[in-house]
Amino acid sequence: ARISCAQLAQGNVVAIRKELNAMLKNKSNKDYLDQLYYALGNTYLLRGDTAKAIENFKLSAEKSTRKDIDKAVTLITLGDIYYYKRNYVLAQPCYEEAGKIITNEHSDYERVTRRGEMLSELVTQNDIVVLQDSLQRLAMLPEKKRIDVVNKIIEKLIADEKAAAEKVQKEKQITNFNLEDDMPIAPVGMNPNSATDWYFYNPEIMRKGQSEFIKKWGVRKLEDNWRRTSKSTSLFADDTAAGKAVKDTTDTVPAKDKMDNKKPEFYLRQIPITPAQKEKSTEEIGDALFSMGLIYKDKVLDIPLAISTFKEFIRRFPKDERVADAYFNIYLMQIKNDNTVEANLYREKLINEFPDSKYKKILSQKDYTQRLERMYSEQDSIYSLTYKAYNSSDFGTVYKQVAYIRQNYPLSTLMPKFLLLNALSIGKNDSPDKFESALDSLVSSYPQSDVSAMAKDIKALIKQGREAKTGTSSGTLLSKREEKTKEEINKIEPQQFSSEKQTKHRLLLIGTIEKPVQNKLQYEIAAFNFSRFMIKDFDIIISRLDSTQNMISITNFESYDEVQWYTNTLNTDENITKLLTESGIKKVVISEENFGLLKTGLNLNDYLAFMAKPV
Repeated sequence: ARISCAQLAQGNVVAIRKELNAMLKNKSNKDYLDQLYYALGNTYLLRGDTAKAIENFKLSAEKSTRKDIDKAVTLITLGDIYYYKRNYVLAQPCYEEAGKIITNEHSDYERVTRRGEMLSELVTQNDIVVLQDSLQRLAMLPEKKRIDVVNKIIEKLIADEKAAAEKVQKEKQITNFNLEDDMPIAPVGMNPNSATDWYFYNPEIMRKGQSEFIKKWGVRKLEDNWRRTSKSTSLFADDTAAGKAVKDTTDTVPAKDKMDNKKPEFYLRQIPITPAQKEKSTEEIGDALFSMGLIYKDKVLDIPLAISTFKEFIRRFPKDERVADAYFNIYLMQIKNDNTVEANLYREKLINEFPDSKYKKILSQKDYTQRLERMYSEQDSIYSLTYKAYNSSDFGTVYKQVAYIRQNYPLSTLMPKFLLLNALSIGKNDSPDKFESALDSLVSSYPQSDVSAMAKDIKALIKQGREAKTGTSSGTLLSKREEKTKEEINKIEPQQFSSEKQTKHRLLLIGTIEKPVQNKLQYEIAAFNFSRFMIKDFDIIISRLDSTQNMISITNFESYDEVQWYTNTLNTDENITKLLTESGIKKVVISEENFGLLKTGLNLNDYLAFMAKPV
């Protein structure tokens, strides 16, 4: 099955495909189906047939039974095809999954993880637009028609699930009896040809929507969730803040029906009916569209899509205060494209339609074009210098460079990043009040910037840290509570630790940690997370393990493997590694289920002994 690209390029492709298909039908090759489909996909890719290549690469990923480098290579290849076809929504999950398999020693690690994180931001905003547009179209229908549509959606969902179950059963039979007429199809919801811009007919997006809805209405309040990917407030939150109480027409419906995606109430609950709900839905679309324009422009670097997205924003939201920002962004991109006619058109629009904006004075300067060219030639190198100064704790240079940019290039596209470095520098060597003030200034000046989301999260972390500080227990009280807990546990049946690795996990940093070290370590880990993981967020929780040891928990990992991946990345940070080593802090990986058992009489030593047992 190991057929190299060179062999494919030089050999008889038809004969090679025939041989591969024959090998696919041989049940003795069932453990190598992923490699066979990957090789088959390459025969099509090298001949420019991307449609057939995608079909086989998807099968390769689906048939992979090992989460190893072979699957990662397939996912990266598939992601690259989608990416260069500008189908970013389909490229994102390929990069994200591959990034969790490969380590930072892999040559493609930085590129893959960067694209995965970048496209996750884009997909999040795209999903908001698709969802809210779909909900608004449903809202415009008569009630009977609306219910009919919802019932059809449920019928389709049930049919899709039945077809998926039948497909799995059929594949098991084919494997057992070696039927030669097998040609597995792609999983339900993974076929790009079946995806439309109708939210409820796209199973992949709908699953995300269902998960988001449950988060908003079931498990926890939105204000407790500091995820950067879930910044929008609930569409159906109470309108009491606006002085209006919206009647909930589903209050008589059992709660389980509101959470069941096979019940009409699940969908009807999400539809914006009242004026306040429609207004909030429209605001979310506007925010998401504008964010997509920035992501296309500054991260994906797809200028044509960035321009068309900003134009769509202007068309749909002509009264929005960000229209001036959209004009300016289009102007900048047209200047870079050497499209003088279009650039001047949007320059005139800015000057004439927004005479009081921050842009008019600057754009009216005769030498502004030359100043703009200098900005583009200088800002990247200045930012690089400033970033290096921050990492070297040379905060004086950070302040100096930020002041220079503010003075000479007030409209720099990198200004939010400069201000974040400035704020972080203040946080390192100045008072907490000045640190919070700098973060507030950044958020108010650039509310749409991704680094503003980081600033909000840092503020939340500061607040969380203060709450943890006021909520700790004294050693004596803790010891008494431990004794009482053990007495209660002795009355019930003993519980056992689990070796399951495909569940939620956390990383524990345990030791006798002095308060100054704890605060510094908390800040360093937070800064590390903010700088390394733009999309994936990890919560930091400070608590006590027992009467003598403190514990820093890093949570929100999907599996044991993800914690190991995170730990390997964390080990590359010299400052954190030094703090952990000097303080004698040990790392422990534990599932949320097992962590819960530490509060029921079992202790950390019991868990470590359990993990040390041979499997």
